[in-house]
Amino acid sequence: MKKILVISLIFFAAFSPLHLNNEYLRCSSFDTVTTRTGDTLLTIAERYTVNEDDREKLVEAISDINSLPIDGPLPSGRAIQVPLLPASDLGQVAQNR
Repeated sequence: MKKILVISLIFFAAFSPLHLNNEYLRCSSFDTVTTRTGDTLLTIAERYTVNEDDREKLVEAISDINSLPIDGPLPSGRAIQVPLLPASDLGQVAQNR
């Protein structure tokens, strides 16, 4: 029993920090995007973000939410859920557009 608890704690400690600072994974609002030929998670994220840090977090979130691999092209015609940050969480550049 002690061994299972230790393994569980190690697993949690190893993987939970990856998502603690990704606000996209805590979103309650989503946009649905239908993929086109040649789309990747990066090209989709580029449509919704203005800086590289946000783009990387959004790629990770889209991958997790839709159970998709991060790399490579997406199948054409698939509906993808893209998390949307509330306006108050957007950067200054995005708010002024």
